[in-house]
Amino acid sequence: MRKIFTKIDSMRNLIWIFFSFLCLPLHAQIAERATYLNDIKVELTKQWPENRTVNLVFHGHSVPSGYFKTPNVCTLNAYPQLVLQAVKEAYPYAVVNAISTAIGGENAEQGAVRFRQEVLTHRPDVLFIDYALNDRSIGLERAGTAWETMIKEALDANVKVILMTPTPDMTVDVLDGQSSLEKHARQIRELAAKYHTGLVDSYAAFQEKKRNGDDIETYMSQVNHPNEKGHRTVVDSIIPWLTNERETAQIRPEQFPSKTADIHQTNTYPLQAPSHLTTDMLEHTDRVFLDGYPSNISLTELGTAVERYQLTEIRNGKPYLGWAVNSSRPNTLQTAYRIMLASSPKLLDKNEADLWDSDRTESDNSVAVPYSGKPLQPSTVYYWKVKVWDNYGDESPYSQVKCFATAGKFDGVTARYPLQIVDEYPSTITPLAENRFMVDFGNASFGRLKLTLFSGKETDTLVIHLGESIKNGQVNRKPGGTVRYAEYRLPLMKGTHTYSLKIKPDKRNATAGTAAILMPDYTGEVLPFRYCELENCHTPLLHSAGHNIVRQTVYYPFDGTASMFRSSDTVLNRVWEMCKYSVKATSFPGIFVDGDRERIPYEGDVVIGQLSRYVVDRRYEFSRFSYEYLVHNPTWPTEWNLQAVLLAWADYMYTGNPVSLQKFYDDLKAKTLSGLTESNGLISTKTGKMTGDFLKSIHFRGSLGDIVDWPTGERDGYVFTDYNTVVNAYHYQSLRLMSAIAGVLGKTQEQSQFAGDAQRVKNQMNKLLFDTERGIYRDGTDTDHVSLHASMYPLAFGITPEKYRQKTLDFIRSRGLACSVYGAQALVDAVYDAGDAGYGLKLLSSTDERSWYNMIRQGSTIAMEAWDDRFKPNQDWNHIWGAAAGNHIVRKLMGIEPIEPGFKKFRIKPQPATLKHAEVKTPSIRGDIHVSFDNRNAGHFVLDVDIPANTTAEIMLPKPSKKYSLTADGIPQKGTVNGDFVTVEAGSGKHRLVITGQTK
Repeated sequence: MRKIFTKIDSMRNLIWIFFSFLCLPLHAQIAERATYLNDIKVELTKQWPENRTVNLVFHGHSVPSGYFKTPNVCTLNAYPQLVLQAVKEAYPYAVVNAISTAIGGENAEQGAVRFRQEVLTHRPDVLFIDYALNDRSIGLERAGTAWETMIKEALDANVKVILMTPTPDMTVDVLDGQSSLEKHARQIRELAAKYHTGLVDSYAAFQEKKRNGDDIETYMSQVNHPNEKGHRTVVDSIIPWLTNERETAQIRPEQFPSKTADIHQTNTYPLQAPSHLTTDMLEHTDRVFLDGYPSNISLTELGTAVERYQLTEIRNGKPYLGWAVNSSRPNTLQTAYRIMLASSPKLLDKNEADLWDSDRTESDNSVAVPYSGKPLQPSTVYYWKVKVWDNYGDESPYSQVKCFATAGKFDGVTARYPLQIVDEYPSTITPLAENRFMVDFGNASFGRLKLTLFSGKETDTLVIHLGESIKNGQVNRKPGGTVRYAEYRLPLMKGTHTYSLKIKPDKRNATAGTAAILMPDYTGEVLPFRYCELENCHTPLLHSAGHNIVRQTVYYPFDGTASMFRSSDTVLNRVWEMCKYSVKATSFPGIFVDGDRERIPYEGDVVIGQLSRYVVDRRYEFSRFSYEYLVHNPTWPTEWNLQAVLLAWADYMYTGNPVSLQKFYDDLKAKTLSGLTESNGLISTKTGKMTGDFLKSIHFRGSLGDIVDWPTGERDGYVFTDYNTVVNAYHYQSLRLMSAIAGVLGKTQEQSQFAGDAQRVKNQMNKLLFDTERGIYRDGTDTDHVSLHASMYPLAFGITPEKYRQKTLDFIRSRGLACSVYGAQALVDAVYDAGDAGYGLKLLSSTDERSWYNMIRQGSTIAMEAWDDRFKPNQDWNHIWGAAAGNHIVRKLMGIEPIEPGFKKFRIKPQPATLKHAEVKTPSIRGDIHVSFDNRNAGHFVLDVDIPANTTAEIMLPKPSKKYSLTADGIPQKGTVNGDFVTVEAGSGKHRLVITGQTK
């Protein structure tokens, strides 16, 4: 085995494990032309009134603007309009806009500055980017940065992107492989592969014509502007993306870098090679970064490195391996796998493995296969690959080789990526007065500031105001509460220099010895801010100078393309975007914390943050590390200790990986708080059972206290007694799930015991705490007061007797949102699980003061700690538990939840109520799940789903009437009636289900 470090412990502060989704993965490839725009092509085929407008936006320089021969502008025969004509011919019923945001003479840097305000505001369905001709003036590096900025912003906005290589310049031989245009074309191809976007290779099309003997001049109106014939050549390469036509000019494999050379070769295997290889749930174990930025060094070269690098260390001597099965064939399931793991990639190239060859192993497990080879050694690089067989008898090729490095010590701690630093640029720069500017980055994030400025003398001092809010057009100097504001003074040097602004640490959240999570050395201290106001700034700051100001944002690696949601409700769409962005922005310390005021992990934040992160990104290790940290570092609320069991079970259901259940089984048993059980079968923190031994068993120093909700004013008048309903509802749920955990681990006796204990708690709650006359729960045993909380938790956890569920639901509706943003997680879960989709939608899309939309209206771009400053004057404007609506949209409104661990089987149960249409893409550990519905015609519901390979789905359609007709992929079905839903089973692939009510 080959060691990568000889003195790993002495290098601990120099070497970290890291990888980011922004790096070009080994399996990167251009999007598949036949399928990339399938959703758009479906929309284009729809007829009125089912159809909607499709926006094709063309962003770039003079060529898409229509400059055939300056000064004449022939727009109608430029490729955007020609594409529109061709699309209308192919789709006569479609409603299509061709929108040009191109400006003659502009380069990609200038196009990137106005991208958000002038391009994304058109809400493109498909975005074409064409700048390479003019990018020669700024060079490859600057052009590449600008293109990546636009690509990432578009993908984050769930826009389909198609990159375009340049059209010819007659001063350049198109067949010159070393020309600047050829180099820009190659860079664009690499970007398309890196970000898995579409590619229109205009340059290749013209190269092909010249190879075939065509005179390129006949395609040009002047030196660098195509004529109509030239534009139609570009159209010939665009239209195959939007239709099922073949492209006129085929791209040659040799035009791509070696790592993407096989992009356009036909795959002869019905079952494709596995992808998304993970080691202990980490996919990107093979990359090295320099202080948060990508580097070109490999794992095996670290012994020669003198810089401070970060990389990933696998801290488990027997790691779990996983992968995604890939097949376009419907109903595909894995039946077997073969894993080879070796100390050298050369061995794997020869299909040899000196550490582990699993041989063909009959199993459908593709998410958590435990390593079973020779003992792994610390501080060593290992290489592995996998192939699979499916239920059709097909054998896949081997995956590409993945490598990982082990840590200097196997301590079993969940491995994570280090934090990532991303340079972000202003969305707007506004002059306020002479030498005074307001800079808006578009949203708030945790970061630092870097400025490149000019000063004509040594005595200038720049005054910088950073903040999360504005007032009267300026950064709010006194925002109140914990909304952040800071002022800094920066002495300037004569001439042009780049300055890095050091953020001052806060005594409460950035001081050693506190419970706060500290930032690592390589990121430095950070501050949440959106706005930057500069005084005494003598550098003219216009949009073209936007790169003079850089916000260096810190967050845990996040794939903005892993999820999307859009619907017919614009408020709901904005709530989703705010919640999704909150997951990214609040990840800055690498663990779930309560916001910037304390930066302390609390179970109450993780129980919401965990579900919210699952539905937007595949970073399962982040949530697992957070929950495992709290097992030995619990916080004071009684219910939050009970939540540890809920966290562990959700982790298992979403990952299919049992290692955490095994490791913390005894701790989780204690976290049920059964040690507080009294003779009446309920638990209490008030009856003297909270002994030293009990507190030690749950790793807590101090005394527990019931919380119900936070802040205290959000408890709907809850009356605390010795035996509180909310606490015992959580106690029941923890026992029920502990029984399931024992079953997973084969502890059948304890499984039965926990199930019996849970049933007894449920019986006693309904005997001692339930008011059968009113059909609701009292707050406790010694009070008649009934709060929203006392009924919503039992309903959410399935404690409420079936015959009283409607009465309980009626009471819950009568109380409105009389709880905090934390309590809203259980409230909305309860409402949807009880079948009241109408009220659930009302809560999610509300614009009242108590609503998620109100957070946006207040000016925050990250979820807040409370509905409004009025309800918590010291609240944070950056709190993950305020993002609960995001997971509700996926889990309850769209109805996507795992039924079996690791999404082996999952449910799709949309509850649209009055929502006309919606579509979602959400990740699972086995692959992306796509669901969309059309609910515009009363009594007629259309559901489109795309189910990953090696999974099955239980699809529940809302039943429109007692009698109905149902088709699945055009074939009549009966389905199984379950209350107000009709259930069908489906395997992998794309399916359309249509259910229609019948009046006779």
